[in-house]
Amino acid sequence: MRIVLLLALCVATAALAANNPAPPPGNLPAGVGGQLIQTRCIRCHSLSVSTGKRQTAAQWGVTVDRMIDRGARISDEEYDVLVDYLAKNFSPAKATATTLPVIAAVKPAKGAGPATRRH
Repeated sequence: MRIVLLLALCVATAALAANNPAPPPGNLPAGVGGQLIQTRCIRCHSLSVSTGKRQTAAQWGVTVDRMIDRGARISDEEYDVLVDYLAKNFSPAKATATTLPVIAAVKPAKGAGPATRRH
């Protein structure tokens, strides 16, 4: 039974690794912070999770602190570089039309209208 569980764990781990390969370094803006994301953050997260948020420097600091509390190995020097890099490249001010989600307008079906409630 243990062999079956171990085999299942190995297969599941291989499947996850195949579905979440490390992104190529060219997908991040240049800088040491990008290298830190490649070596520290994407061990647990995909690149889109690591950089998908748009936050201020203070908010990125809280996020990185949370990751350190959960086991991320980031030195004090790396912390400063990483937070500065994230704030510079992934801040609310950097959000563009291509990075914001698109919300499609949905036309109501014919005859559909506001729900009414009878008391």
